[in-house]
Amino acid sequence: MSDEELAATKALSYSCTVDDLKSCNVYTVIVPTPIGAHKQPDLTPLINASELLGKVINKGDIVIYESTVFPGATE
Repeated sequence: MSDEELAATKALSYSCTVDDLKSCNVYTVIVPTPIGAHKQPDLTPLINASELLGKVINKGDIVIYESTVFPGATE
């Protein structure tokens, strides 16, 4: 999708304000998972995003994780 197509999309919005997330019911978390010097994944971005979502999600909401984490990391 081009920048122009994204800008014209009416059902998509961007925000950096936590309060704007409260009206949502589907969340996509897209974060990096860097690998440290000892070949261990740094889950800090994933944990921080999950903690933030934990403040706004409700029962029945859907959270989709798009990250390069190992299987079972988001359980």
